[in-house]
Amino acid sequence: MQVLTFELLRQPSCSPDLAPSDIYLFPKLKEFMKGWKFVDDVICTASDWLEDQDQEFFYNGTRALENRWTKCISVEGDYIE
Repeated sequence: MQVLTFELLRQPSCSPDLAPSDIYLFPKLKEFMKGWKFVDDVICTASDWLEDQDQEFFYNGTRALENRWTKCISVEGDYIE
């Protein structure tokens, strides 16, 4: 089993470009759940979907945050896409 180690960095308080959930998790979850209408179905489906993801999925999400963090630093906090 691969052991993941990450350095904990402080996140700038006013940087929406660095929200981990918006960078990786929510776009993938939104695509998976496209077309769902009922709140109970959405909650159940989202929970099941998250439980089905493997360690690599969450590792990739963390790596995406690191890449976004690096971009944000290089443009000195300006908006990035």
